[in-house]
Amino acid sequence: MAGSFSRKERAASTRSPVFLSAGRFPIVDLKAYLEGAWRICRRIDDQRRGERGTFDGEATFSREKATLRYHERGVLRLNDFEGEGSRGYVYAFPAAAIAEVYFEDGRFFHTLDLTSGIWSAEHTCGEDLYRGEFVVVDADLWGAVWHVNGLRKKLILDAEYRRMPV
Repeated sequence: MAGSFSRKERAASTRSPVFLSAGRFPIVDLKAYLEGAWRICRRIDDQRRGERGTFDGEATFSREKATLRYHERGVLRLNDFEGEGSRGYVYAFPAAAIAEVYFEDGRFFHTLDLTSGIWSAEHTCGEDLYRGEFVVVDADLWGAVWHVNGLRKKLILDAEYRRMPV
C-alpha cells in the first residue's frame, strides 16, 4: 500500500515521553491544519493478551459543510492476522482552534484543542477508559497515543500522522 511506512521509518518513529511533552507547534486554525491526506502508522500494544501489531494506511480529512469527515483505511497486522481495516469520525468546529470529535453514529468522543501544540483527552466507553495524548511536531507531522484500560482491555494505540504530498 502506498501509505505504508517502511520498517526503517517505523523504527525511527518510536515515540518517547519527550515527543509527547514537546508540543512546539501551536495550531490556530485546526480545520485548515487537519484537512487533506495523511499517512498513518499506528502501533498496537495489547498488554493484557501480550499481542503487538500495526495499522498502516491513509487517513483523510474531507470538508463536509462546516465539518471535516475523517476516514482511515489500511492494513491491520496483529500476530498472524493481516487484513483491511477502516474507521471514521466527524470533526465539528465550535471555534477555529477547537474540534469536537464524534463517532460516525453521532455519539460524542472527545474535544481536541491544539492551540498549544499538545492536548489530553478522556473518553469512557462502558467499563473502558480511553486517555489520549496529542502532539503537533510541525506543519506535516502530529501524533496521538491512546491508553485504554478496562476489565478486559489494556491497550496502547500509538499513531503517527505524516502529511501526504499534494
